[in-house]
Amino acid sequence: WAGTPSRSHHNVIASFRNAGGEAIPYGCPVFIWAVGKGVMPYDDGSVTADNFAGFTVRVPDDAPDGYRDSESAYQENDPVDVLTWGTVVVKLDGANIRIGDPVYLNPQTRKLVTVSGQGCIQLPGVVVRGPADSSGFAEVTVTQRRV
Repeated sequence: WAGTPSRSHHNVIASFRNAGGEAIPYGCPVFIWAVGKGVMPYDDGSVTADNFAGFTVRVPDDAPDGYRDSESAYQENDPVDVLTWGTVVVKLDGANIRIGDPVYLNPQTRKLVTVSGQGCIQLPGVVVRGPADSSGFAEVTVTQRRV
């Protein structure tokens, strides 16, 4: 499941307000947006790699082993749980994904890739931790805490 943090006591998760005016799906890279005083997904012209905060993570449900199946994203003005350091599952686009590859955001498609293309933004300190499954889901690690 995209946005599922690994079971590590080293993960750092912080809450921010969804300030971008649109729903933010789980496993999405988010960026600090000073104007809106919160985080937002990539928006051409409003954020850069320097604003990278981390990845949205799923909210644990009341049951200790479950997640909210009925929710798929954080809505506008919701508090957003963001993994700022540690490991989380995300959807990666492309083939030949290898452990240790850097992770980029393709601004045209808003998809995460491991091969830099024209205009792709490298997410600072983010690397692939484990191989992708047949659907393209893989663990990535945020190795540099930026907020």
